[in-house]
Amino acid sequence: MNKFSLPIVFLSLLAASLILAMTNPQVVDVNLYFTQHTLQLGLVLIATLTFGLLLASLMGGWMVLRYRLRLSRLQRQYDLIYQEVRNLRRMPIDEN
Repeated sequence: MNKFSLPIVFLSLLAASLILAMTNPQVVDVNLYFTQHTLQLGLVLIATLTFGLLLASLMGGWMVLRYRLRLSRLQRQYDLIYQEVRNLRRMPIDEN
């Protein structure tokens, strides 16, 4: 993404979440395992959306990190093999 599209996406998501919060003013009970809260439905929807986005970003980031580590390990192996092949090509052949 270029530097202009990210703020546009962020502002559009902000506007959509504000519209969502304003059109859902109903009050709902949120029962968690150890606590209970009474919140607006729009706020609960935005909070669950944000939590889902963060969780998906963490999972995606974990996969990217894992593949980057694997790539660096394979790159080191490639560099070692390439250096060995170059050294073998430079060695004189002894024909006895």
